[in-house]
Amino acid sequence: MTSPHKTVITGCSTGDLGSALLEAFLKKNFHVFATLRNHSKTPYYLISLSGVTIITLDDLSSTSIPSAIEGGPERIASEDSYYAKVGKDICDLGDGGLAEHAISSEAWATKVVAAVEKGSNGKFWCGDAASAISWGTWLFPGWLLLSWCLEKVFEMSAEQ
Repeated sequence: MTSPHKTVITGCSTGDLGSALLEAFLKKNFHVFATLRNHSKTPYYLISLSGVTIITLDDLSSTSIPSAIEGGPERIASEDSYYAKVGKDICDLGDGGLAEHAISSEAWATKVVAAVEKGSNGKFWCGDAASAISWGTWLFPGWLLLSWCLEKVFEMSAEQ
């Protein structure tokens, strides 16, 4: 029987936050779409896990992103997915912008899973800008926010 709950986690090849989130979501019977920059470096334990779909994705590469999400909306996200709407918090986590509130990867992953499961609609807001992001997602249609976020990602990729 497949899980009705699905999540995408980037950076699952390392032993840090990505792998801690993967394990925490699997314990709660989520199906995890795990992304790795280099498919050949997939950890052995990840290959043998059920409930995991491995996707090659270098989120800093403008060519890798489209190939990873090709067919993605049908496979990964529903039309009302809120994944893109937490873009600022994801960027802040990636560049250390939330470091002053740092806790262990395992503790943070456990808090994320608990918050996701507690929500009745699958939305989870975290970080200093959570209120602004929440209002923004209510005010603007999802397709507009998604296109804006993708535009910013491609601009950042082009600058590097």
